[in-house]
Amino acid sequence: MSANRGNEGYEAGGLYIILSLLPNDGMHWGLFLMVSHPWGNVYNATDSSGEWVLEEHMTENVVGSQSIIVALQIGSGIDESQSTAVHGIITSTPVLRQGGFVARWNENFRCRVWVKDAIERLRVADFVPDCDVQDIEDEADSVARQAKNMDQRGIIQVSREL
Repeated sequence: MSANRGNEGYEAGGLYIILSLLPNDGMHWGLFLMVSHPWGNVYNATDSSGEWVLEEHMTENVVGSQSIIVALQIGSGIDESQSTAVHGIITSTPVLRQGGFVARWNENFRCRVWVKDAIERLRVADFVPDCDVQDIEDEADSVARQAKNMDQRGIIQVSREL
């Protein structure tokens, strides 16, 4: 795991998996594309309305967020023209409104499964490292649990070993 850079370490053109703590001790998974400090696009699948939907919006609140326990950087150097393509890939990643089983990942649909689908699509398009999405998920889960256990928050770069 790379050094914790704190919340100020987000970089323009960086793509991050963001994980937030849930009241049930679980984690909410989303994606964040930093456009220009402190602005960026947040993308996440949520079922707060009873059906799964994609929420995406421009915000300046991620950099100072206290609810995000860890941000795992999975991409960098995404310029303005590339960010349009990244946005298109992420927003076209299917959301199963009624949830259900996702054979590709051998589990039921939830925010983490949506993030894995989006990462796989971004990997195929060469916007994230060419490695197994399961390895990225395992690293994100591991660093989030470490941060939670040590009562820390921050940004971690994806391991070069992946």
